[in-house]
Amino acid sequence: MRTTSVAMLLIGLTATLGAHAQPAEDFRAWPEIGRVEDFRLTPMTDQRVGFRLAEDADGRRVVVAIRAFAESDTASGYNQSTLAVDVNGEIMEPLLSDQPRLLNRPKEIAFGANGERSTAAWQEGRLGLIESWGSARWTIPWAPSIEAWLASPDYAPVGLDDPAWIIIEITDMVYPDSFDYLTVRNESADAVVRCEMATVHVASERQGSDADGRRRKAIEAVHRRLDEQHFGRSALVREPATGREWAYEMDLIPNNYSGGDTMGEIQTIEDARRVVAPLAAQGYTAIIVSGLHMRYTYVPLWETRILPYMTFICQAAHEAGMKVIDHYDVPIFYAGGYPFLLADDHLGWTQRDIRYGAPSRIYCINNPDFRDHFFSWARRVQREAGIDAYQIDEVYFHSKNHCGCEHCRRLFAEQTGFELPREPDSPVLNNDADPLWQLWRLWQSISVQQFKRDFMAAIHQENPAAFLSTYTTTYYSASSGGGLWPAVFCSYAIGKEGVSRVPFQNYRYCIADRRLYHSITDAFDSAPWMLWYPLTGSAGRFSWGMSQACNDAQWHVQSVASSIRDLIAWPHKTTKFDYETFADVAMVFSEKSKSASLWTGYYHGMETLGWGEAMVGANIQYQQIHEIAVTPELLAPFKLVILPRMTLVDEPNREAIEAYVRDGGTLIVTAETGLLDEARRPLEDFSLGEMMNLRFVDFQHAPFEVVKPGYPTFTFDRERMLYKHGARMLEVEVRDPDRSRVIATFTKDDRDYPGIVQTSYGSGTVYYVATFFGVSNFEMGLHEGRPDIFRRNPDAAPFMATWLRELLGDSETVTTVDAPEALVYTTWITRDEGELAIHFLNVADHRPLGPDEAVKRRQIDFPLVDQPITLLLRGMQVAEATFYSPDTAEPVSCTVARAGPDTQLTIPAGSMAMYGFARARLSETGGAP
Repeated sequence: MRTTSVAMLLIGLTATLGAHAQPAEDFRAWPEIGRVEDFRLTPMTDQRVGFRLAEDADGRRVVVAIRAFAESDTASGYNQSTLAVDVNGEIMEPLLSDQPRLLNRPKEIAFGANGERSTAAWQEGRLGLIESWGSARWTIPWAPSIEAWLASPDYAPVGLDDPAWIIIEITDMVYPDSFDYLTVRNESADAVVRCEMATVHVASERQGSDADGRRRKAIEAVHRRLDEQHFGRSALVREPATGREWAYEMDLIPNNYSGGDTMGEIQTIEDARRVVAPLAAQGYTAIIVSGLHMRYTYVPLWETRILPYMTFICQAAHEAGMKVIDHYDVPIFYAGGYPFLLADDHLGWTQRDIRYGAPSRIYCINNPDFRDHFFSWARRVQREAGIDAYQIDEVYFHSKNHCGCEHCRRLFAEQTGFELPREPDSPVLNNDADPLWQLWRLWQSISVQQFKRDFMAAIHQENPAAFLSTYTTTYYSASSGGGLWPAVFCSYAIGKEGVSRVPFQNYRYCIADRRLYHSITDAFDSAPWMLWYPLTGSAGRFSWGMSQACNDAQWHVQSVASSIRDLIAWPHKTTKFDYETFADVAMVFSEKSKSASLWTGYYHGMETLGWGEAMVGANIQYQQIHEIAVTPELLAPFKLVILPRMTLVDEPNREAIEAYVRDGGTLIVTAETGLLDEARRPLEDFSLGEMMNLRFVDFQHAPFEVVKPGYPTFTFDRERMLYKHGARMLEVEVRDPDRSRVIATFTKDDRDYPGIVQTSYGSGTVYYVATFFGVSNFEMGLHEGRPDIFRRNPDAAPFMATWLRELLGDSETVTTVDAPEALVYTTWITRDEGELAIHFLNVADHRPLGPDEAVKRRQIDFPLVDQPITLLLRGMQVAEATFYSPDTAEPVSCTVARAGPDTQLTIPAGSMAMYGFARARLSETGGAP
């Protein structure tokens, strides 16, 4: 009977979707709010169409109508990679509410009499109309004119009422009360696009539009209140470290030594002791249990296998002085979970499609019966087993169309005062520009956070010292499911699962990415950790070295455990809890900028990491700080602060940044920083425009030349930019010429544009960079046996590093006097500022992978560093220093030579191969500057 209920729901869903078709309508008859006529686009150029959506147009649909073709002498087929349309600088996805954005065409078309020829989609006589690769591209004909195309028996489309026009809905990307613009772009390398007309239209006026405007403002007020309450500075709570220090130092190892995580291998305390003893002997300090990971798939085994296993493993670990983290997915169930699902109406616990009510394979985290069941069981396991920490994953909503169950709808209405529409075709649903949908998405993130808070509150009734660990794979980009951010407010250990399985090859990215994660752990005083996935033993050793250099605890994988056994047990590791970053440069990471869009949010992360990679490669010491922690006091010690494409600068950050510069600080601002308001809507000009003394004019595409006196000229080349929006510059003009000077120009088509502008503000200086140097240097990782997935510009990193060194000048605290070029180091200082630790990594064997080289067999050589390493520590008096490395049997004394307020520190030749660190004790009369 239960199975029949599920089947009927799914049948109903299919029928409803089949009936949900776009009615025929003349969208061009809607009121016109923008128009551009008869223009040609050469490769990699664009045309903007500006428009304004009236305040009372909230909730109305908006479309763009385009009549265009790729110029050709004869009708010769179709071009699927040329015409792209962006709105407000955002890349469009091909679907809106799971329906094609194309309103007057199907997903694909048939063409003329000779349609048996193959198409790009390899379907005879059929052609797809939308391609999605980094942006949505719309198929247009190769033809001398629209008329010639329609007259061609070979290539004319079949069965279209109005084939000359492309009608695209852009409703979810435009905002009332905001300046909006449409960009028609030619993304091809060789085609010329002729656009006869591009117009923007809005649906006719609705009844009650004044009331709609007032309602929108009320929704936005609730959004601001809830955002500040749950994700603002007031929500930042720093948990005490007492009893949790072990999370900073842990060497974490999975427990599943056999049997595919069945939990069947431990059935008695003796079994558990046999598992734990060798792990403790090897130096591991914590065990993470991942057995029967999707727990609601295995409900029948909770009593017979999971509870005994957790009880015995915790007892044995605690006897050996080790800790235990229980790691599992909470609400997901698969085939094994269906008997439980269909018993006692547990089907009612499932997340529901927001439009049609169909159940999913995930329980709703807001369902009170599910919560009671799960929390009661978790408390019992905690009480009987004594677990030390938890990592509960997949606490989320199944998709953007979930969850529309009655519990979610009721709670949303109670906590916000607004109800989500129930009509499947409501323009609110999945409309990222609609304030009610934005409020709904915020509320869902709050629900994720609250579930984890409530889980820990239940656990703390049994063990107040237990804490939550959380992690994500990629943090720099926006996440449709909320990502890491909702959970960090109730977590104590925050980690990262490595993206790259070849961390040695892209060590710059790996270290910059760890800096990014430390911006969160620093803000919350949480413990950072890292899980690497090295493919070889030598890569595993290097990953261990990176964890030490980044001051991270580490979750080790068993595949390389034998290769790093001596490192795990090495007795000279630093006590990570005692150290914090020591740096001259600060770079701000903005959650609000990252989350402003699922698409352009990537660029803030890429720009951030690209600048970080340049500094890692040049050994410029920097600290990543999170916007939630920014204050004038936090910024004051830094010699230089970077805002990398921080599109949304909220008021507390703007005030802190302005105060920092006004009091004498040096600031670098890049690209589109400050071009969104706090409601994520585009501004006509920079919010920091007065401080920067600049006005935004327009965008210009690459290529262009970067020209700075005293520096080699280099080409900012679009061919090296996978993401098209990063391959451009911003055209700006100086407001008051007496306050600013252009120190670098961007040259395009024989015209010079301000490229880097220096401006005085108060006692400080602002430098504005009118492009994406960071994106051009961004290099995320490698695929096995393939070249880099991001083609970085090789000229960008040296340009950035040289310029930063020029700005820092004699104020840079730690600099190289003499050392091998292929040596990377990081600097850390104890919380009492009594000791400086400098970690070194040998990257001498770093090289591009050969075209046929098997990454899995890439063994890394770490030759002995056969020359002394000498660093200058400006303004620091070192009493003595010792160097430690697992490559040498005993610690090595360093040479300390003082010169006035400075110290020259020398590490003897032959002291390290792969990794080592110097521990420098600072004198009481001249410590950290």
